[in-house]
Amino acid sequence: MGAKMKTQLISNIAASMWTKTLLAVIWGLLITTSLLFNLNNTHWLDPDAMLLLGTLLSFVLWVSVMVYCLCSQHLWQASKTCFASLFLSVLINLGQIYV
Repeated sequence: MGAKMKTQLISNIAASMWTKTLLAVIWGLLITTSLLFNLNNTHWLDPDAMLLLGTLLSFVLWVSVMVYCLCSQHLWQASKTCFASLFLSVLINLGQIYV
């Protein structure tokens, strides 16, 4: 394998990781925000405990979404799964708001 081919391979891998990272940050932010909005609409704890629980859960959720996106083989596979979970969470949010 020539030096030019190695350089091209490394740049393709780096570009793919940057796209996966950007996608993971965006999906993680959207899914975490939506799921924690679901949690905060339940009102089953006092506000201080909800803030603490939300802070702890948001970090864990965001990291898990980022790991899933970075470990997936294709960007489409990660996007499809993240979109499905975000869509379900948004439907639950809308149901809690309008019912």
